[in-house]
Amino acid sequence: MEIRQLSEKDIRKYRKRVYELLEMCLCLTYTNVRSEVIDSKIDGLIQYINDEKAYTFGAIEENDMIGFLWGYPVSTPFDTVFHVAYIAVSEKGRRQGIGNKLMIEAEKKTMELRIDHVELIVGASNEGSISFYSREGYEPDRLIMRKRVT
Repeated sequence: MEIRQLSEKDIRKYRKRVYELLEMCLCLTYTNVRSEVIDSKIDGLIQYINDEKAYTFGAIEENDMIGFLWGYPVSTPFDTVFHVAYIAVSEKGRRQGIGNKLMIEAEKKTMELRIDHVELIVGASNEGSISFYSREGYEPDRLIMRKRVT
């Protein structure tokens, strides 16, 4: 198994798998994810990669992508962070340390970009992910609170 930074060519080659992994991420947050939304995200990702505005890493095994991470720098008036927008590991790749290896690559890219922090958002009910990120040294920084008013 190889972890590597992905190019436009890789995204096109593994588009079906990228689609499946993004769908996995989006379905954790949203109930009705339409295929055209995911396709549009992938098309946008290709442009972001070419513009060096986003960085993707893949776990490739036997010519199949079994893990995927998409992140990018975000600047605020206070600092710049590397935001991990999406990370997913296929069922086949779980419990093999692939999520850890993908996060390490994101952290390396963060340092290469001379950024001090990696951030990500995880749903409060996603206990598995919270446990994983806690083991990796991530701590809560902010809390988003929400109320339905309709």
